[in-house]
Amino acid sequence: MPRHWLASMALLAAILVGVEVAARVVLAPVGDHLWAYRPAASSRVFEWYRHLATSRRVPNVVAIGDSIGARNFDPEAFKEASGLGSVYSLTQAGNFPLALRSNTLPLLETGDSPEIVILLQWAGSFRDDPRVRQIESGALSPILEARRQGRRLVTDYLYMTRLFPARTLLLNYWIKGKQL
Repeated sequence: MPRHWLASMALLAAILVGVEVAARVVLAPVGDHLWAYRPAASSRVFEWYRHLATSRRVPNVVAIGDSIGARNFDPEAFKEASGLGSVYSLTQAGNFPLALRSNTLPLLETGDSPEIVILLQWAGSFRDDPRVRQIESGALSPILEARRQGRRLVTDYLYMTRLFPARTLLLNYWIKGKQL
């Protein structure tokens, strides 16, 4: 094999290692889970709950479900009316049973468990219907679903493959200076 081929392969390997190291440094503030949620706006709610559960500050009551809860459940009003202590809402539009199973239920198994879990779910979301699947696909994260099933993905090993899905979070943190 010619020397310039070996030099090219060595240079390519060095560039790939450099990009991987840079990706790990740039993605450090994002963490292992934040970038995997869809839509990105919901990631903060889910990851804040993960932080609460792992730091032993889990709320007494947690509401889970879809837009029924996201639009109609007020944690502060529920807290005042019930007197049950701290209340947190993990509800999200389109968080039907399959999406709930991949992005919400694993969180409830993380760290300490809440005393009460309230499910606020549209009854029609349990039907096998193309419209339901279409709505649910907006909240379903293929990455979180694969993790739930125990499958390993390329993104678990190569952080450079996380750069594109995390682009909005990275822009907000590194360019605009917003906290994640």
